[in-house]
Amino acid sequence: MLAKNRDRLMAGVSDAVAAENGRRDAQAHRAAAAKGARAIATMIREHRTFGEVAYEVGGLVHELAAAIPPSDASSATAAGKRSSFLGYTLEPFGSPEKLAAATLPSASSRAAYDAAASLSTRLLAWIWNTAGGDARIASRHPETKGPYTIRE
Repeated sequence: MLAKNRDRLMAGVSDAVAAENGRRDAQAHRAAAAKGARAIATMIREHRTFGEVAYEVGGLVHELAAAIPPSDASSATAAGKRSSFLGYTLEPFGSPEKLAAATLPSASSRAAYDAAASLSTRLLAWIWNTAGGDARIASRHPETKGPYTIRE
């Protein structure tokens, strides 16, 4: 559904970037992502349009990307050419606060990109599970067997 609503997802990212004032630290961004995850799960349970949901997911993606900036901003675009999902934790449906607070490797631009993508994906599984969806995929992609290539 996110792919079908790509324009709304990207509008959510763009609007969140535009609203960014640069005053919040990584912890504040992670807390905003967790709060956003809870709100998005509620939106799904309330049967809000998926365009609205996708827009809010865009904000969540921005929050996690801002929480884990690349170490070298000049090479940030190179990080997106190849990426990996690091897998789901042993408790994939623990609190979104705990999921968003996870410390993942981020020493390079590529690692920072992978960490932000992984945390976003983990929160999306939590959202879907909390909203009553089938999130069994989490058990098929454990962190212990990752990373999983998502783009080469």
